[in-house]
Amino acid sequence: MKRKIRFNQGIIAGEECFALLEILPQLKNSFTQRKTYFEYYFKETEVELSLEDIDKIFSEFSIILNYEELIIKL
Repeated sequence: MKRKIRFNQGIIAGEECFALLEILPQLKNSFTQRKTYFEYYFKETEVELSLEDIDKIFSEFSIILNYEELIIKL
């Protein structure tokens, strides 16, 4: 299923960025480092998700899943 991935906050901590990249490595180009901090900006991206991917994301983060998007709550 295709869904837009987005976060409920504009700045994502490095640990959270890398945790998500372990699950969905195709999001690598959607993150931009914030100056020299260990923080990242995320560009909303549409990806193909399997139920296994959603389960892995849910084990790490709180999420909201609807027909159009998956929102990761930090």
